[in-house]
Parts: sequence; C-alpha cells; structure tokens
Amino acid sequence: MDEYRHISRAQLVYMPGYNPIEFAHGKLLLYYWLGLFAPQRNTGSVMGRLSIAIASLITAATSAAIARRFFGRQAAIFALAFYALAPMHYLFPSAFFSKKRRIYKCPA
Repeated sequence: MDEYRHISRAQLVYMPGYNPIEFAHGKLLLYYWLGLFAPQRNTGSVMGRLSIAIASLITAATSAAIARRFFGRQAAIFALAFYALAPMHYLFPSAFFSKKRRIYKCPA
C-alpha cells in the first residue's frame, strides 16, 4: 500500500508541471531513483525493491573498491563482510519506505 504511493510519486517526478519538492517529504532522491526505472502500478513493488537492490550492490562494490585501493585486498573483503552484515543494510530500506519516522534521542 505504502509502496504504491511512492511509485505514483516517482512517476510524477519526471513529468513537467509538477514540483517534486511539494510532495517529496525528504525522499526526493528516492523518487528520482525509482522514476528512472519507470515503474507501473502492477510491477511497481518489484521494480521498487529491485532498484533498492541495485543501489545496494553498487554501494557494496564501491566500498570494496575504495577499501582495496587504499588498504589492500584484505580490507576489501572486510569492507564487503561489514556491509553485508551491518543491520542498517537490512533495516534501512523498510524504514525508508515506511510512513512513520522514529526519532531517537541520545540520553543527555
């Protein structure tokens, strides 16, 4: 349900006459990224999840390449393992698509 709303907004981002900042609510880059894949209503959730998976693979490859360039092969393997096992890697996409935003405060 929530994904369909994001997909309909992603379709509007590339249409002339719409100001995407009015309806983006902090998710403007997500809408531009989803709009690149031109999702339709019936394939929207698959395309939305596939686009997030592609972005995750690009991020993993980039972090491994940077680690390998500066620190060697073992650092690249460590960077990939850290990226694959990091909890935010699994929690962030679902939190990004959710309606409710939780704000956590540090204890003073």
